[in-house]
Amino acid sequence: MAEIDATDTTGTSPETEGTETSPESKDTDYAAQVASARKRQAGAEAARQAAEAKYAAAEKELNAFRVKDQTEQQKDLSELARLQEQLKSAEARASEAEAKAEARILDARFPNARKELPEITDEVRLAKYEAMLADPGDPEPPTPRGVNPPRSGQHEPPKEVTSADILAKLATMTPEW
Repeated sequence: MAEIDATDTTGTSPETEGTETSPESKDTDYAAQVASARKRQAGAEAARQAAEAKYAAAEKELNAFRVKDQTEQQKDLSELARLQEQLKSAEARASEAEAKAEARILDARFPNARKELPEITDEVRLAKYEAMLADPGDPEPPTPRGVNPPRSGQHEPPKEVTSADILAKLATMTPEW
């Protein structure tokens, strides 16, 4: 047999443990790789869980803002609806009060016609029916509202002022100095 020189790097010796070709090194390398992979997997899993927790917290905060915004919008809409309802009821009350006031005025002006025909609100028709239903001893029936009598006095346009008028007015004035 040939002797192996200690400086020979090409040969392998069976006494050397832990070389790349020995089974012991494969077991330790494999075990180290598995341990390293498990550590990396555990780190990745922890990072994934941290990211999910962060996402869940952000989603919860976003939902809180959405709910707050939605409740403010609903509050505004409900406030608007309430105000519109109040406006409608106020307008209805005002129109009802106006109709009652108009009916009382018509009752006072056309009592006979309103007794017979309370649904009529046209003053011209009421005046006509009042004239037909009036007693012969009653004074003349009232004229319908809205009829304007002709104007009696027409105003003349102002006359033009001449320079002689201005000089005469200046002569009558007394100086104040």
